[in-house]
Amino acid sequence: MATCKDTLDNDCDGKTDCADSDCNGVTGCCTVIKRDCKLLTEQQFRDIYSKCYKEYDNALCQKIQENIETIAASTYNYYSCKKNDVDTSCCQNPSSCVYNGVCYPDGYKGDINGDGVMERCVAHSPGQWIPDFEIDCTNGIDDDMDGLIDCADADCDGNLNGKTINQDSQLISFVDITAKKDLVPVKSVQTGQDGTYSMNIGCGDYNVMASHSIYSPQTKLAFVPPRGEVSLNFSLVKGTSCESDCTYASDNLVHASCDGKNGCMFYDSIAKTACDLSQPGWVRDYDSSNYIVCPSGNPQLKVEIQASLSCASGTIIKATRIVVYNGKPVKLVVAACK
Repeated sequence: MATCKDTLDNDCDGKTDCADSDCNGVTGCCTVIKRDCKLLTEQQFRDIYSKCYKEYDNALCQKIQENIETIAASTYNYYSCKKNDVDTSCCQNPSSCVYNGVCYPDGYKGDINGDGVMERCVAHSPGQWIPDFEIDCTNGIDDDMDGLIDCADADCDGNLNGKTINQDSQLISFVDITAKKDLVPVKSVQTGQDGTYSMNIGCGDYNVMASHSIYSPQTKLAFVPPRGEVSLNFSLVKGTSCESDCTYASDNLVHASCDGKNGCMFYDSIAKTACDLSQPGWVRDYDSSNYIVCPSGNPQLKVEIQASLSCASGTIIKATRIVVYNGKPVKLVVAACK
């Protein structure tokens, strides 16, 4: 057994005094820490335990009652775990969290109270239990320290749903619904037999397009609020069919939804995604080393040739312009000797 205040390694285990686990709990060698559960707003509490408040999970609703402290009539405090000021432990590491008399290290993550939500120990001497959940989706802070901030965190996902009908108000099945940021597809689903669709998606602004091989496409703007729900319906008009070059007759844009129709064929699913909403003949990146010519080209190796110019006499004059080449803005440099 080590003596905890003589600066010697009494048991020859390479540790002296309070650094030796034999001294845990000895006065002067540990820090008394009490359970500390993060105080939440009522809305934050409801967001975290949405299975109770939105899905009416009775067992969960009963369990989380212990996380609610009654202050006065109709006045409550909401915590990430059950508040218990007498739950303490003497921890060797002052940056620890305590639950049921056990010291947990900084960064520990687990469902300590069995409510189905992970808690994380955040050390600030002493530590506090916070929910492993993006509490605020608009504060620019990684609340649960998982490397994802605000709308980039799936905890902030909302839902986009709706239906598609034709000019006769009939529901249309198998319509491709694609949400995009700028021209980049983020998520895509198809309407079911009943003409409806639903997708969980990160909060933010989207261009949402409904497309079908025998209908004109339609695009609408949508803002999906954090953990909110947006209904977006589409009314499509017949008359636009897929051409052999994968375009609609009306817009001359390549559409991924035309794959396999009327002779339209993409090299593979990667090419289909890359060429969606391009024009025939445009070049798109297939991967970091290859490009394709839309819509049906095979991957070709990218080749870069460095041009050079020298003048035997006089000076070099350069002019730079931004031009569109194969559907992409590129920098064109024209150089000449004077």
